[in-house]
Amino acid sequence: MQFILLLVLAIGAPFLAVRSTPAPLNTRAAGIVTLAEMKTWVDAQDPTKITLLGDPFAARRNPLHQRDTADMVTVTFCSNSSDTPAAACSPPCTTITAGTACINAPGTTCLFATGQVSFCDETFCSGSCHVFDTCGTALQNGFCATPGTASIGIGLNA
Repeated sequence: MQFILLLVLAIGAPFLAVRSTPAPLNTRAAGIVTLAEMKTWVDAQDPTKITLLGDPFAARRNPLHQRDTADMVTVTFCSNSSDTPAAACSPPCTTITAGTACINAPGTTCLFATGQVSFCDETFCSGSCHVFDTCGTALQNGFCATPGTASIGIGLNA
């Protein structure tokens, strides 16, 4: 009887083991992130190096606000990125939620968003523009490297 119990435990134990590994914030390489993923990243940064324009995360707290902002996109854009093997985007950063808009953002080197945006090399969303979901250089946490960006279009060239 004890032998059978030991045999069952020896065979079954590996199947009952719980493995705990930290999950990455966003497993998509430079893909559109959820508002929750973006808020998690923003909350993990030094608050003195993040500028929130308006209340970009209001939709997470108020279901009625979610309905009103269905066509809105939240974008975080930063002026620091590294070229190390663990390429990352880092503050200072700005986060904003907007509908159709052009955001002049000179000095932007990387960004991520909750919907499709374009990033352009001239102000007023002109010049050469590229769309976020076809990012050429993916960084950690769903960011896209966007060196030379001077403006970001939401609902314009996207």
